[in-house]
Amino acid sequence: MLKNELFKQARIRAGYSQVEFAKKLGSNQAYVSALETRSNFSLQTAIELGNILGIDGKTLMVDETGSYKEVDKKQAEKNVLAFLKRNDIKIVDLIKTMKISRTKFYHQIKADDIKQGFKDEFSKATGFNLMNIINEKSF
Repeated sequence: MLKNELFKQARIRAGYSQVEFAKKLGSNQAYVSALETRSNFSLQTAIELGNILGIDGKTLMVDETGSYKEVDKKQAEKNVLAFLKRNDIKIVDLIKTMKISRTKFYHQIKADDIKQGFKDEFSKATGFNLMNIINEKSF
């Protein structure tokens, strides 16, 4: 089971609606819905969710195979940089192709909620899924 599904089940078991949970989180219902439909949230986010739910947030950190997976922001950055190096892709060329700044590039690869547009542009420029790279599944 994916972490987004685990989160949804834990939220429901705790008796929170999406709106109620969003208020506890200091966010909105759309964000909670996104957490429940995408499985790319960070360890930091999982811990925050777990704190509200009264569970260890690390229990939400599983990959597609059901294995525990903890990728922090520094590791995400290392994975992306290793991938780029291994595939002889220069960051300067990549950010030029993606039409973004170096700062924005680094901010996005370490973000809790990487924007879909960034993921799409990365995939278009490299031919690889960014989330698979961050989670070390495609290189």
